[in-house]
Amino acid sequence: MGGWHAVEGFISEAGKHSTWAGKFYNTFFDVFRLLFLVSIVDNTFKDKKLNCDTKMPGCSQMCTNRFLPIDVIVFWAIQIFTVCLPTVIYMTYVVHKTKEIKDARARREEVEGKAREKRKIELTFEKKFIKACKDEIILTDGHIVAETEQMEFVLQDVEEEAKMLEEDAEIVEKVCKEEIMATKAMDRSSMTPPKLFLGYFSMVLCRTLIEAGFISFYFKIYIFDLVMPKIYYCDATPCLSKTACFVSRPNEKTYVLHIMFILACFTLSCSIFELLNLGLSAPIKAWKNRHKDITNDPRYAPEEHTLIPTFAA
Repeated sequence: MGGWHAVEGFISEAGKHSTWAGKFYNTFFDVFRLLFLVSIVDNTFKDKKLNCDTKMPGCSQMCTNRFLPIDVIVFWAIQIFTVCLPTVIYMTYVVHKTKEIKDARARREEVEGKAREKRKIELTFEKKFIKACKDEIILTDGHIVAETEQMEFVLQDVEEEAKMLEEDAEIVEKVCKEEIMATKAMDRSSMTPPKLFLGYFSMVLCRTLIEAGFISFYFKIYIFDLVMPKIYYCDATPCLSKTACFVSRPNEKTYVLHIMFILACFTLSCSIFELLNLGLSAPIKAWKNRHKDITNDPRYAPEEHTLIPTFAA
C-alpha cells in the first residue's frame, strides 16, 4: 500500500501543473481506477488457480499457466505503475527545476530592482536639472523662448520613462509571485522556462502511448479477452487429453474485467483529449524556444557561481 500512496502523491502534484483536462484525468485516475484496483480487483482475482477434472500431476498447474500467463492483478498493477512512470519522472524534474526558477526570479527581481532604483535617481536629477535650466532661461529673457518648449518635451519624456519604470516594477513583482505552472510556460508574460511545457507534453504523450500499448498487449496474452469463461478446455502437457478446467466466480470476474477495461479506455481518451487540447503549435514553439531559460541566464546566476571558474572536462 505504501507504493500506491507514493504514486498517488505524484499524481496529485502533477495536477498542479495540468490543464483542466489533465486535472480531470488525474482525479479520475486517482479516485476511481487506482482505488478500484486496490480495493476490489485484489479480492476478485485472488483465487486464480483452476480446478481441472484430472488427477494427472502438473496438469492443473500447466493449464493455469496457459490460461493466466500473467496474473491479471500483476498485469494491471504493472500497467498502472508504468503509466504513472512518466509522471513520476516529470515531477522529479519539476521539483528540482521549480527551486531553480524561484531562485532565479528572486535574483532577477533584485537585479532589475536595483537598476530601476538607480535609473529613478538619475531621472529625478534630470527633472531637477531641466526645471532649473528652464527657470533660468525665463528669468534671463523674461518670456518663454523656443528652448523652453524643447525642454518641456524632454521633461515629458523623462516623466513618462519614470512612470513606465513604476509599471514595470509592478509587472515584474506580480510575475515573480505567480505560481509556476508548466502549462503556462508559453504565456508571453510568464518567466517559466518552455522546457517545463515540453516535459509536460512529453509526459502526456508517453503515458498515452503506454496506456494504448498495454490495452493492445492485454488482448494478445489472454485467451478470454473480456469474458471470463466458466469452463476452459486445456490440452497442455502433461494432460493426456482435453481436460475441463473450471473457473471460480466467472461472472464476477467478467464484470470486473469490463469495468477495468472501461476505466482504462476512459483514461486513455482523457489523455488523447489533453494532447488535442495542448495542440501541436505550442510544443513546436516551446521546442524552438527551449534555450530560453531564466535559470541559465548569467545575469541571474548565484553570486558564488560567478566567482568560481568552471573547466571543461
